[in-house]
Amino acid sequence: DVPAARAAFDKALALQPGYLAAAVNLARLDLAERKSADAVARIKAVVDRDPKSVEALLTLAEIQRATGAPPAEVLLTLERAEAASPGAVVPNLAIVQHHLQQQQAAQALQVAQKIASAHENDPRALDALARAQLAAGDSQQAISALNRLVALQPGAPMPLVALADVHRSLKDG
Repeated sequence: DVPAARAAFDKALALQPGYLAAAVNLARLDLAERKSADAVARIKAVVDRDPKSVEALLTLAEIQRATGAPPAEVLLTLERAEAASPGAVVPNLAIVQHHLQQQQAAQALQVAQKIASAHENDPRALDALARAQLAAGDSQQAISALNRLVALQPGAPMPLVALADVHRSLKDG
């Protein structure tokens, strides 16, 4: 019952206007009804109430991307999220992913190197570094990053599979 769900989310936002979960759910309903501008406006309203909310800014970037906003606008929002929490892993991972989606390997690599250097034992940072290195055509450095990731997560299959994929692409035999 979409109208009842919308009413409940609206009431939740009326009780707590910056409540991101309610705004996100309303934005999803807006998107399902092809009301892109309404979806963006809902999340922007939350960001306006708390401009330093990394979670709200990342959500806004997702909604912007989903509604076809220009990549430069999405990047600006992601950079605002990073500025709200300088050096934090999650906003920087989103920036790396954005650059990779835009086929901007050099920019992705620059950000990935920065976060991997600052968070050398964070598996997410190493994974982003390896993906950016691969996109930039540096398979050997990607193998090095993936080997570090394997060492950090010896029981995890994902880094091993990623490492195998890189080796297979090199036809190392």
